[in-house]
Amino acid sequence: MYNINEIHKLIELSELMRQKGQKYPKKRLIFSDLINDDTPTIIGISGLRGIGKTVILTQLLNIIQNSLYISLDSTQITDLFELAKILSKQYKIDTLLLDEIHYFPYWQRDLKKIYDFLEIKVYFTSSVSLQILKAKFDLSRRVRIINMPIFSFREFLWFYNHTDKLLKKLNITD
Repeated sequence: MYNINEIHKLIELSELMRQKGQKYPKKRLIFSDLINDDTPTIIGISGLRGIGKTVILTQLLNIIQNSLYISLDSTQITDLFELAKILSKQYKIDTLLLDEIHYFPYWQRDLKKIYDFLEIKVYFTSSVSLQILKAKFDLSRRVRIINMPIFSFREFLWFYNHTDKLLKKLNITD
């Protein structure tokens, strides 16, 4: 279904994103939740546009061996399950990082098939996490959604170099 040139183009684009991800050494607080999550094979990162979901995927790409990044709003994917199967078996990819999954029309069906039939971990981003709860295909027990919040004030200070290290959390009385 996918020829070698199409696969190599996806690998090339993923490598470009890997290089781009190296520009971002600081990681959001949510990053440790993502990288240390051993249980489900599919993790969705949801949040507002421009909040850093793509950056998190590129940071994961730089840490996770045998991973591949695919931007679903800028590629011509017709069957995500078949692509995942080829990447897993022929290219030894064991982690897929899927950006903007809601742009792929059959994402719910294909995520279910990936979960049910393949040994591959999937991280995906979307700004429309409510669709997962209303999915035609039952994804509720197969997918863990992590909501990515906007910057807290302490994260903002640290990210934009106003402090050398992340300040500790304070409660309202402090």
